[in-house]
Amino acid sequence: MTPNDFSLRQLYEALDERGRSGGLSWAAVGHEISGFDLDRRAIASSTITGIGTKRVAEGNGVLHMLVWLGRTPESFVPGYPDANDARFHLPRISRKQIL
Repeated sequence: MTPNDFSLRQLYEALDERGRSGGLSWAAVGHEISGFDLDRRAIASSTITGIGTKRVAEGNGVLHMLVWLGRTPESFVPGYPDANDARFHLPRISRKQIL
């Protein structure tokens, strides 16, 4: 089986599920993803909600979404073998760091 492209729609659905399960608004999800810090602005709610219908997205924002979810990029590629393998996990970062 050949893997497909990264699914922004599946990423959106995972973000929506986690946000709803935590009782978070989209703004709160953005603050959590950004590791909200007074030196930085949180990722915009419209950026997060927009990925559900877009074909492309900014890599930096997507990486931070993946870290917040604790998911690998490969886990959003339908058909990717061993998508949750430890070798694919992104590094944990402090609230002052960006990927």
